[in-house]
Parts: sequence; C-alpha cells; structure tokens
Amino acid sequence: MTPTLNKFAARLAEIQGTPRKLGYTDGPPPAATIPAAHGAVGDMTIYDDVDELTIDIGHKHHTHVSCYNYDRLPEAERLDMVARDAAEFVNDVMSDRVCITVDYIGERCIGSSHFYDDEDNASSSLVRGIGVGATSGEHRSERFRWSGPLA
Repeated sequence: MTPTLNKFAARLAEIQGTPRKLGYTDGPPPAATIPAAHGAVGDMTIYDDVDELTIDIGHKHHTHVSCYNYDRLPEAERLDMVARDAAEFVNDVMSDRVCITVDYIGERCIGSSHFYDDEDNASSSLVRGIGVGATSGEHRSERFRWSGPLA
C-alpha cells in the first residue's frame, strides 16, 4: 500500500477502534477498497492520486480530499492531513451520517452530491421525497446512505 493509503488505513482503524480489512490494488492509481454494505450502493474505493485521495462510493458518487487545502504545510504533513480527512469522511459514510443524492434525466447522470444528516436541519428523511427540478425529460433522483437506498 502507498504511504498515504497506509496513513488512511491507520487513521480509520484509530477512529473505528479496530483495524478494517481493506482490499488493495496497485493501480494505476493504487487503491484501497471497502466491501459494500449494500449491493445497490456498491464498494467504497479510495484512490491515491498522489496529491489527493479520491473516494468513490459505489459507482454513484465520488469526492476528493486534496492537499491543496493545506498549502502552507510541508508536503508530508499535507498528506497526513489528507489521510486524516479522508478517514474521517469514510467513517462518517460508513456510520450512515452522510446522505448521497444522484440525479438523472432518462438514463444520463446529471449530477451527484452528498451532505451530512442533521447539518443545517437537513436529514435523509427530509430530502427523501423532494425532487430536484428539471425543465424537460424524465427526471429521477436516487438517494442513499452506505447502508442502502432511501425508500
């Protein structure tokens, strides 16, 4: 595993209180994988893109944790911070504190986003039935947490 992915795995184990068995591939780019909690969501994959970690949540959404947020720190410290931030986010996803929404027109994905439950009074139950406006076409939204789709 790369040094940054090792730091990520160590920080995740520290947060969760136990080491987690991660799958690993050499890439390119090198990646660690956490098996899916629900088949409709898919595995979570953390890619080491040298200056950032990219976190894929299934094939539905991804986010970046970048060194650029810590420009004033030396490179080694920036990567420590990226590993820490990524591990905290992954733990929050696995703890079902993060809701993902994916929007489609027809079969074409037009965007995805994530938010934390209870942030600014947002909750998965609040957004479950809210549709995002589309001016034409067949619009649908999928909303889910790590444990599965929101019904």
